[in-house]
Amino acid sequence: MSEQNGISEYELGKLGYVKLADDEQVVKKVKLSEDEARFMENHKHLSFYEFSDSASIYVKSNARKTFGNCAVERRLNNAYFNGYTVKKEPKYYIKFLPYNNSAYLNIDRDNGKWSLYENMQDEDYQTQFTQSEINELQKDGQARELNLNALKVKVPDRDLVD
Repeated sequence: MSEQNGISEYELGKLGYVKLADDEQVVKKVKLSEDEARFMENHKHLSFYEFSDSASIYVKSNARKTFGNCAVERRLNNAYFNGYTVKKEPKYYIKFLPYNNSAYLNIDRDNGKWSLYENMQDEDYQTQFTQSEINELQKDGQARELNLNALKVKVPDRDLVD
């Protein structure tokens, strides 16, 4: 395994860098949102000229969702050449009673009903939520006058479920 300035390729990879070719050029992979990564997967087969046009259209059509259109387009163009990683949104549990292991919000995936139970996400129940999902839950009538943000607890990395 070769080294760049005394750092192994493995260590560089852990820091988000990748070696592009045998000429030892090392670049930083671009961090993309999950939505941007989906765009990349659907368009990475295009020539750069076609990709760049598609990226421009993507950014303009998502103008309300993105801030700094030029920066987003530049980031996508860099990802085309340098590769990318996906920024995962942190996930949270909604815990109602601090000392009770059966007091986490569970949402039935079939009917959307809320219940309190253990924090065991599976194919039937969702117990891990992103901030945007919490914001949507806050609008649900089942939230009544609860402040779900005050009840959120960060999910440890070892417990994350996609």
